Amino acid sequence: MKAPFSGVISAKNAEVGDVINPMMGGYSGASGVLTLMDFAKVKVVIDMAENDALRLRRGQPALLRVPSFPGREFVGEVTIANSTADAATKKFRIEALFDNAGRELRPGTFGEVIFEVSTHESALAVPQKAVLENSYVYIVQAGKAVKRPVTLGLQNTNVVEVLTGLSEGDVVIVEGNYGLGEGAPVRITER
Repeated sequence: MKAPFSGVISAKNAEVGDVINPMMGGYSGASGVLTLMDFAKVKVVIDMAENDALRLRRGQPALLRVPSFPGREFVGEVTIANSTADAATKKFRIEALFDNAGRELRPGTFGEVIFEVSTHESALAVPQKAVLENSYVYIVQAGKAVKRPVTLGLQNTNVVEVLTGLSEGDVVIVEGNYGLGEGAPVRITER
């Protein structure tokens, strides 16, 4: 047998002496005698709800974060964005291909895929944990906490865009804001 590409044998589906006859079943083009994989690129399959899937398109950039590589991101792109849902799950299949030149990622690994679907340049943004009940933040004025209602825009896992309610330069309370009351004295500490 000759492999059609260079890779790593990830599964051996037959032993020396086994009789292989595709007409008898048990073996198919999908199972084969061996499973050969090329780890230089890794395909990630995601099933998404309609409202999320409709915002993705082929060629769109994607990032992959894997718990076994903290602080590291693998760069890739969307290769398939199905326009029809699976009949059983009602989910839309999205596939993304990620560079894995160091061959560190392995098949079956779980991770978090991040797609950038919208961007607002020069947006005013604050950390997610500064926003309470999705409607207000506390800022510091004259050494006291002041409750400020805000209107939110785009957000990701770390930050949220503030459309109205804050101005550039406002000092927003990020830590210790739960249970804080209007007019409470505030002391700013540097970390």
